[in-house]
Amino acid sequence: MDPPPAAVDASSLAAPFVSTLTVFAALGHIAWAPSNLERETRGGFAGAMTTDGVLRKEELLETLAAVRPQIGSLKTPRGIAARRELEAARSELEALAASWDGEGEPPSSMVAWSSSFLAKWPKRVGVKATNP
Repeated sequence: MDPPPAAVDASSLAAPFVSTLTVFAALGHIAWAPSNLERETRGGFAGAMTTDGVLRKEELLETLAAVRPQIGSLKTPRGIAARRELEAARSELEALAASWDGEGEPPSSMVAWSSSFLAKWPKRVGVKATNP
């Protein structure tokens, strides 16, 4: 039996940690989107990501590079419809990450882009956002 999801008061978290989690959440959406969009043909999908609270530039760039071929191989109608926007999002986050020095919390431009992406993404591709 899985434990219940944890309830966290975001106002009690340090700003650098919230910034890191915001970018991490956008990365998770981009990395998992191909599997979520193609689950009609592949069956169910479950994914997990872990963090120690530190965003690492090289790992971020490696993940974004690894997801590129998956985006290009989307074949379902939903996947094909989302491909262009998903690749644009991947490229934008990659450019922001490449310009970051990798020290400390992610830059405000990367956090702002991530927040905007998270607010719009489910609406753009018809993916229903759900609460656990």
